[in-house]
Amino acid sequence: MVAFAASCGGNPTGSPAEPPSLRSAAPAPPPLVTTEATLPNGDAEVHLWSRGGSATGPVLVLINGGPGLGHESMAPLQDALATSDRRVITYDQRGVGRSKAPGTAKHAPAEYVTELEQIRVHTGRDRIHLLGHSFGGMVSLAYLDRHPDRVASVILAHTGVAHPDAMAAGGKLLGERVAALQKEGLIPEPLPGGSCKEMLLAIIPAYLGDPRGPIPEVMRRRSCDDSGRSSVLFDFIAMPYGAGVSSSRVPALVLVGDQEPFGQGASRAAVTALRSSDARLEVLPRCGHLGWLECEEPFLAAVRGFLARVE
Repeated sequence: MVAFAASCGGNPTGSPAEPPSLRSAAPAPPPLVTTEATLPNGDAEVHLWSRGGSATGPVLVLINGGPGLGHESMAPLQDALATSDRRVITYDQRGVGRSKAPGTAKHAPAEYVTELEQIRVHTGRDRIHLLGHSFGGMVSLAYLDRHPDRVASVILAHTGVAHPDAMAAGGKLLGERVAALQKEGLIPEPLPGGSCKEMLLAIIPAYLGDPRGPIPEVMRRRSCDDSGRSSVLFDFIAMPYGAGVSSSRVPALVLVGDQEPFGQGASRAAVTALRSSDARLEVLPRCGHLGWLECEEPFLAAVRGFLARVE
């Protein structure tokens, strides 16, 4: 046995040879850690989940769609984008999931901006990167408008925008798509009149590029606000942007699916609103409203490439 090992380049001392793959393998990086925090926000609280990052690395905050829906859909995106240097944060917006908001009054757009600023302060960074999906894109733009000097870059994915005509046109397209899918039996008719989560699950096929495809599992786990206090969408639509958006020069990327159920009008209006930042619109192939779940590879390639340029 020893002679056989030596003739094949083994260890001449007769001890077992270490495989080359083990000799050259680099130590495995430590696993990324996810931590949680609950931050006071006036008389309310915002609960966040933070993954990866270093003491001085960039911070990316993911702002989920809604309004009135929890952060759960962003978990795969957080896992995909967090690194040992880049810290990625998700959070429940006010009054949803583990983020508390006392009282009975409807939430106001300014409160969504305030809780995002609270998160930035918590990170200790002067500026943060933002990735907002759908309604979360509207929160991102409202924050940029109020705090342009505190944003390092902004990514808007399948975004809404403060543009009544574009949003009305998108809503009409979605309504027509829902009606068509009801006729095909892919969406119930009438729509369920129970909880907002029942409604969400019923109409998800309309949001997918392929309405016959499986519903992403993370969408089934989303928390939902049934109180009605999160009905602030039209307030965001009617709130025009000021110089914070129009004069901003922060790097900006706008992503939209080629099968976006709302059409591309809102995304193109967002690019126009960000005219001073030279925002770039990228259309994702074979994709509906949930890019990182439906067309993961091109979505992540676009986002990672953008972040590599701006961080």
